[in-house]
Amino acid sequence: MTMNSTTILALLVFLTVSPSATATWFKCCSEHTRYTQECLDITQPPDFVKFFDCFQYWECKSCDYYTLLSLVSAKRCCNIDDLSDCHCPKKDTDSFLDKMFGPKRDDGSRTGGWCADVAAACPTTF
Repeated sequence: MTMNSTTILALLVFLTVSPSATATWFKCCSEHTRYTQECLDITQPPDFVKFFDCFQYWECKSCDYYTLLSLVSAKRCCNIDDLSDCHCPKKDTDSFLDKMFGPKRDDGSRTGGWCADVAAACPTTF
């Protein structure tokens, strides 16, 4: 069953203006997926990304979809020694490296960041 564009637009407008709806609409729950709640929490994009995906593709993607995308991206982009497979156009910038691997320390090392969080939250799939 498909929705017509007016219905989808009305739903998206409602989600945009209703704070209570947007707070829980895109929340992922581990009882409906194969991933742990911690893994879901760290791998989900911001709600506005999910919102625009729903609008662009005329259907909303599942929590598993976004988690799998994040895990695939982590496998490509979480090797600081070789980022050649990473598709991010800003992979050579300090802001990308700080976000992914943590801020640079005085000794040049980096610890933490999104990659460490994903590895800790999704150890069996990372």
